[in-house]
Amino acid sequence: MMGSMKQKIQENKKKLRDSLKKKLRHQSEENRFKNCKIIDGLVHDLTAYRKASVVMFYLSMEEEVDTREIIKHALSENKTVILPVVQLGEETLLPVQLHDLDHLKPGKYGILEPKEWDSVFPIEKLDLVFVPGVAFDRKNHRLGRGKGYYDRFLSQLNHHVMKVGLAYDFQLVGELPVEEHDLQMDLVIHN
Repeated sequence: MMGSMKQKIQENKKKLRDSLKKKLRHQSEENRFKNCKIIDGLVHDLTAYRKASVVMFYLSMEEEVDTREIIKHALSENKTVILPVVQLGEETLLPVQLHDLDHLKPGKYGILEPKEWDSVFPIEKLDLVFVPGVAFDRKNHRLGRGKGYYDRFLSQLNHHVMKVGLAYDFQLVGELPVEEHDLQMDLVIHN
């Protein structure tokens, strides 16, 4: 019984993921740009962001909420900016400090990451983490891309670290199929 229930949840997640990825790919550039500007403003207005010294971002893939402008803003305010680096063998994310947006290279899965880094940033020093997602629900559950990297990483964070999802309105759904390892965000910012 439990195996078939888990399989059903995974099938539902896959269907939802496929549907929303298609919507993400078919957004117009104009809408994407306009909606990212709205989200950027909401991030800048977020008290937790304004108070944070150390902020972990993700470098967006083409169809995701673009984080470059928010990252530039954080760097200009002398915040410590952290990016994830994918470690395939261990199937985990390593938090690494970003010093310059012009010094990036494609990493695993084609996701941009710092060209050079010398050490893993201590996760206990993080104040705020922005998290990508394919979908989020009204209880702030997140549906990722299905590899579990963020679920594993976020489960290691101290409880004081605020987890914020960034999404377009159409990525918000009433209720997501949830498994025990799926973590909730503290907040989801959307246009």
